[in-house]
Amino acid sequence: MSNPPLNITIHLACSLDGIIAKSNNDIAWMETSSSYENGSDLSPEQIAGFLSSIDCYVMGSKTYEHAMALAVSYGWAYGDTPVVVLSSRNLPKINDKVTIVSGELAALTHGLQASQYKNVWVVGGALLAQSFLREKLADQLRLSIIPIVLGDGLALFQQVAELPLQLQELRAGKNGIVDICYKIGK
Repeated sequence: MSNPPLNITIHLACSLDGIIAKSNNDIAWMETSSSYENGSDLSPEQIAGFLSSIDCYVMGSKTYEHAMALAVSYGWAYGDTPVVVLSSRNLPKINDKVTIVSGELAALTHGLQASQYKNVWVVGGALLAQSFLREKLADQLRLSIIPIVLGDGLALFQQVAELPLQLQELRAGKNGIVDICYKIGK
């Protein structure tokens, strides 16, 4: 019996100029006071249904450490969904759903497919997302564009060659955040 097809989505929030974090790693700019009267918000049921479709999250070590720090005040954002952290460092596991791995991305994606995951989300950081894009291992790119221009910081698309994209979905929220989903050409 063959494994189900694996769909890898890169999802990141960024400024309009493609910055995902300021140079000091500050992300307070992601809280927006912007509003857009014609925007639409997802219902709690839509959000819950959407999140339940994700089989596994993949993140780098810095994103994981940031998520652990936020978990102290807000709880673990990824619930019971498995999380794979790519790191060569020995990091503490926040729970038994977290797996720390090192190695090549191609081997990681093979392992994810062998685990029979269908919908895997890469949620940070920029270097990991860039690696998935360079190695053509991602199927979708989903961006939440925060209504701000930062001018400097960690850019999402550094060291990424020309990348053909096909628009699949576009939604503007009442908070002025624009969610864009592209299919990545291979």
